[in-house]
Amino acid sequence: MTSNRNGSSQSRSAKDRFSGVSTAMQRFIEKVKPKKSDGGLQTQDHRKNLTILDQRLDLRIVDVETGLERVKDEIEKVDPSGETAIAEATKYFQQLKQMVEDREKEVLEEIEKSCTERKSDLRAQKAAMMFQKVTLKNAANMSEDMLKPERNATDEELQEMKEKITDSFGAMMEKTYLPVSGVVKFTKSPGLEVLESVVGTAGGVSSKMAGLTDRPNLTFGRFGRQNGEFDGPTGMAVRPSGHIAIVDKGNSRVQVFDDKGTFLKSFRTNCKICMGLDADDDGNYFISSWSDECVMKFTKTGELVNKYPLEDGRTRFNPCGLKVVSDRFKKEIPLLSKEPGQVLVVVDNYSNCVLLLRVDGEKLGIIKQIGKDKLEAPRYVVVDQKRCLILVTDIEDNEVVAFNFSGEEEFSYGERGDEDGEFEGPSGIAIDKQDQTIIVANHYDSRIQIFKYDTCEDGLTLSYQRTIARRHLGSPYDMCVSQNRYVLVANYRTNCVEVYRYKL
Repeated sequence: MTSNRNGSSQSRSAKDRFSGVSTAMQRFIEKVKPKKSDGGLQTQDHRKNLTILDQRLDLRIVDVETGLERVKDEIEKVDPSGETAIAEATKYFQQLKQMVEDREKEVLEEIEKSCTERKSDLRAQKAAMMFQKVTLKNAANMSEDMLKPERNATDEELQEMKEKITDSFGAMMEKTYLPVSGVVKFTKSPGLEVLESVVGTAGGVSSKMAGLTDRPNLTFGRFGRQNGEFDGPTGMAVRPSGHIAIVDKGNSRVQVFDDKGTFLKSFRTNCKICMGLDADDDGNYFISSWSDECVMKFTKTGELVNKYPLEDGRTRFNPCGLKVVSDRFKKEIPLLSKEPGQVLVVVDNYSNCVLLLRVDGEKLGIIKQIGKDKLEAPRYVVVDQKRCLILVTDIEDNEVVAFNFSGEEEFSYGERGDEDGEFEGPSGIAIDKQDQTIIVANHYDSRIQIFKYDTCEDGLTLSYQRTIARRHLGSPYDMCVSQNRYVLVANYRTNCVEVYRYKL
């Protein structure tokens, strides 16, 4: 009996599924079904109601037949479309695999090149420092010999020896060397877990994959002496015209490009080590000369106006990062509002501080010295006009330090590491004036990180947002934000400028 009931139930179920009569149709049947009454319905009423039902059934049959034809058509598409999809997927993952293999080859070549270059740089520096040591020892021996009691040297002899040592060895005594790191480091970035999550959803997510390649939107420049080529780009700035000016240190010149990386012009600096660059409101260039211990001013056409030493020229001065304070902004700062001439914010690598300087006739006058007891090895600087802050990178302390124009520290942010928000030798720094975003480039691992202002218990600070580039071994120096909000980075070792689209 149980078996019969099941069979009867299955028969009714099949009938319900394939009869083509929906619940709504069943309600319609109940509605038009003849009702019993005392007088009953006339025969013609029964016929009319059944005719209506028959018409609806015909319409429903047409709908089902049309649906069946559509399903048959779709079934015929499955196999050929599946074959096409398989072919496209195979090609896609082959290309993905090739991209990974190409990137691996590129990184390995970059590592080998960096090892060779760093060994060469360090060996050259070692040889120079050994020569300096021997020379200074000879000078010290001469001095000690003259100072021996048995020598009984006269004042004239002592003065003569001092002048001789100063003239012969003075330059060697003052000679210093920029630090060269011997560490060649590869950072797995993005992490494998990030790649796993993206590759796990690969197929139709090309935009995500493109975002993880850390490749710039534009790269221009290579090693060389011709127009558009570099030998160690360092400082850079956006001119009022929107053009990008870049210090080409090894070629002792400044090159100017449009925002698409097209070379426009160049002019000579005749300086061995130029580090910083900015332009004033009129388009004139100010360039910091680390080797000549001065700041140089050029017209917008590239003609030298003057070389400005620090005060009387006898004060040691190794300028690096540099920013020009605009005349309009100068009026908003009480300390600077009465200064008649141009005002510069300059990082001094010799005294390890930031100097507020006035262009005073033929020299630079010190308005204020900032951060001398705080900074270890400042590199580049940016001025936040909205908050009236000076932000400077410290490549040794792995920090970004903010000062007000009175010289007080507002905050410091950062520590050494390769995690998000940490630094490996912060060097270049820039600010997006539209939304006050701070952008910092690491010299040693070449990460470019985005920060926003934030608050904490102690007041103002920075908050990490994201990393827009994780390129390695480029050793960026300075950077800037173009007028159309692209981030431009001067890569010292790869002799090129990389351009990244900046968006939060």
